[in-house]
Amino acid sequence: MDPQQWFVTARFIDTRHPLGREPLGVNHARRSGSDVAECGQRVGGWPIFWHLSFTKAPKSVACRDCAQAVAVSQRRHRVVA
Repeated sequence: MDPQQWFVTARFIDTRHPLGREPLGVNHARRSGSDVAECGQRVGGWPIFWHLSFTKAPKSVACRDCAQAVAVSQRRHRVVA
């Protein structure tokens, strides 16, 4: 698993969603093994949606601070690489 990959985490699970287990509420960016979202919010115990990459998640439900932190990190990674 790529340690640079961010997955969606959310406080709630929408089990009634037609596609199955999906996030309900604000989507935060979380790396595997971390208890903290990219915005700094503690998310330990929140479900991780391994099938959803944060970078491909709908922007309308994404945490703005997470989206900004991920964008900055991606730019920094491209410059260094």
